[in-house]
Amino acid sequence: MKNVHGKVMSIMRGCLKDLPTYQWLTVLPQLVSRICHQNEETVRLVKHIITSVLRQYPQQALWTMAAVTKSTVSSRRDAAAEIIQAARRGSSHGGSNSMFVQFASLVDHLIRLCFHPGQSKARTINILTEFSALKRMMPVDIIMPTQESLTVNLPSYDVNLTDSGTSDIFSYSDLPTITGIADEAEILSSLQRPKKIILMGSDGSERPFLCKPKDDLRKDARMMEFNAMINRLLSKCAESRRRKLYIRTFA
Repeated sequence: MKNVHGKVMSIMRGCLKDLPTYQWLTVLPQLVSRICHQNEETVRLVKHIITSVLRQYPQQALWTMAAVTKSTVSSRRDAAAEIIQAARRGSSHGGSNSMFVQFASLVDHLIRLCFHPGQSKARTINILTEFSALKRMMPVDIIMPTQESLTVNLPSYDVNLTDSGTSDIFSYSDLPTITGIADEAEILSSLQRPKKIILMGSDGSERPFLCKPKDDLRKDARMMEFNAMINRLLSKCAESRRRKLYIRTFA
């Protein structure tokens, strides 16, 4: 078993050296789920890969890391904090440190909004009065967490296996960032009373997002990844494109 482990680790180190960073971005959720692996050598390698992805693609990777940074399991939470600190120290993107700070603050505000009970029979929450700090921090240099902004479009063939620019692997060359939030959030009438918010984008769009407390969204995320893969396959087929076949997804 040790020999097998050694061979696997050798292959992974070779992949880390040879593969462009965007390839690892496609499997980032699976890597994040292994940050507390029982084998210390495996954990070190996984953390190194995730740190590299965070440095190269902080906008996308931070959204993937958001849940684990607030994990109720202290070991996972601490491991995530260690990775983010390492990424901040070695980031090659100007202004990334402020982005990391902004993102942490934004996530904290959204979590508080999730758990805000609201009035017993109220159907809305006034963001302007109840969450004035969230309003004041806008605009932020953080991308909208949409499928188009988070899903990697792998090039059909990369003979040089070199890192591509952000515009090459995502649907849009200029990914919209969050410039504001609507003054009111809708409280949906289900058991957990999730909040529906409207975020304004730098592209002039307004997109609805659901803030849901006390729920494990990992299964939803894996299902969306599967559906996104099916949509990519459908888009490559001329017949399915002609028939406009696709699975409707949400980020």
